[in-house]
Amino acid sequence: MSESVSNKIINLLEKRGPVQLGADKDFCYMDAGHVDSVSFIHFIIELEEVFNVTFDPEETSSEEFRTLKELTALINRKL
Repeated sequence: MSESVSNKIINLLEKRGPVQLGADKDFCYMDAGHVDSVSFIHFIIELEEVFNVTFDPEETSSEEFRTLKELTALINRKL
């Protein structure tokens, strides 16, 4: 996992609450309540601005967009 991308995502999530990584260094921020249906669009916009990327609707609705590890991999592919 790219540490700089991962750390930037964690910083965005920590604005919403503490992030507790599991033993596998992953975190399901949707299940933890850091991002709910109301704040989801705002979170996407923040990610797009911080990383200068654009997400397709298919990407944001995928399971890949739900965890720190998978979101980091998705952003790394776009950079």
